[in-house]
Amino acid sequence: MPPMFGPERQIQEDLQFKGYTLKKGWTILCLGGLLGWEESYFRNADKFIPERWLRHRPLGPIEPFIVQPFSHGTRMCIGRRIAEQSAYILIAR
Repeated sequence: MPPMFGPERQIQEDLQFKGYTLKKGWTILCLGGLLGWEESYFRNADKFIPERWLRHRPLGPIEPFIVQPFSHGTRMCIGRRIAEQSAYILIAR
């Protein structure tokens, strides 16, 4: 799993989240790599199922912004296509 961090946000007002108090002014960030273990986003998240990443999505749709190891937009990694094609070749049956 790639070491993804972000997005980073600053709390605008005190709030409660899953029993925790997040204070105004705190900076929080999402550890993107942990999202891959969430059953709410990926069915059988604890199983190694490389086919889940194929374009035709045999296990159902994936939320488009859950996994962005190469970022997006104008600052997206220029090696993305090479990495993706290498992975497809590696896991092809």
